[in-house]
Amino acid sequence: MAIPEKLLEGKRGVEFTDALIDLCDKGGDEGPLALISLFHLMIKRNIEYPEFYTKLYSYFTEETFYAKYRQKFIHWANIFLSSTHVSSILIAAFIKKASRLALKVDSNVALSLVKLVGNMLIRHPSLSHLRHKDVFSTDIDQDPYDPCEPDPLKSNAMESSLWELKTLESHWHPKISSISRRVMRQKYLPEAEWPIDEEEKIDDCSLREELLSGVPIDEKMNLDDNYKIEDVFCW
Repeated sequence: MAIPEKLLEGKRGVEFTDALIDLCDKGGDEGPLALISLFHLMIKRNIEYPEFYTKLYSYFTEETFYAKYRQKFIHWANIFLSSTHVSSILIAAFIKKASRLALKVDSNVALSLVKLVGNMLIRHPSLSHLRHKDVFSTDIDQDPYDPCEPDPLKSNAMESSLWELKTLESHWHPKISSISRRVMRQKYLPEAEWPIDEEEKIDDCSLREELLSGVPIDEKMNLDDNYKIEDVFCW
């Protein structure tokens, strides 16, 4: 449940605090939206919620990024994580979690997650070692990062590498592969961050026609009848 910002800014806005914290603690579909509303109270009314970033980290799941509000959530997560006062260890955990999820979600969400990773690296140049590791093993069992650890500070993200983005350099979608290559291969990241809108989408239909343009008509018809674009082109 996301409460309108104007209502939160009103005289009685602070009265929603306990209800929003309860929704955040319960999780589920309403948790991420309640966290967004709680953030407004933290900024406007100086409400304290020490578990904010731990709770935000817990919402970085496949379920969240398949929900209807997924793009809105990424947009606000980008804002939440824009503060340079957030520790590098914590940001490293978010970078790893977002990178890992980008391998599993739909292409439009993966694009926004890759942008989010790039933005966090721009804000925290001290984390450049994550993309400059000499060895990029795609063996998950060899990755010291533990995505199941609920405490991001104990996830060992700082000891890991961004092999996920290295893999995404070969993604079928040109924007995803292009940004991944830019993040991973350039010595210096751009100064300007990538924008993440609340309603950002990829036109999969037009891309599908373009990518299938060289496929024999019989095979194209078979693909159209039986597969989604992610099934065909995502490794």
